[in-house]
Amino acid sequence: MRLVLVILMVLASSEVLALDSLEFQLFGFSKDGTLFDIRPYGKDVWAVGDVEEPAGVRGEFHMWVGPDTTGKFVSVGTCVVKQDKTVFFRCEKGEMLLSGITYRGQLLDEAMLAHYPDARRLYRAFIKQYEYGSLAANLYCVSGCKAPAPRQLIMVWRGD
Repeated sequence: MRLVLVILMVLASSEVLALDSLEFQLFGFSKDGTLFDIRPYGKDVWAVGDVEEPAGVRGEFHMWVGPDTTGKFVSVGTCVVKQDKTVFFRCEKGEMLLSGITYRGQLLDEAMLAHYPDARRLYRAFIKQYEYGSLAANLYCVSGCKAPAPRQLIMVWRGD
């Protein structure tokens, strides 16, 4: 009986980890003030993987465009997010909004925000928009940077 209970607990925790690995958003503003709310999922499409695995989270990423009630998901490219000691976000070359762009950055939490005023500004804007989320990383565009893509993004965990 204990063995069955242990197996069920392991399976249940594995499922929770798989769901949590996709519960993040990348958040930033373009130079003209356009909000970039990038997610590893769209209406009926989900990226796959885990940010802490070597392959990362990979798939079609989307940006929420418009008001909360009437907006829609728009594909921004096939992208990957990886996290180890740093965080890496890259979208494959193509014709999409974020195609060919690469961001790199460091892990960051709320306690470190005093040292990163730009990240603090973004995080405050995120919380104002969504009310909750746990800051995970601060990223800067390092290649393929082109308007209207933001020069900086923060990564925020939204899981429970």
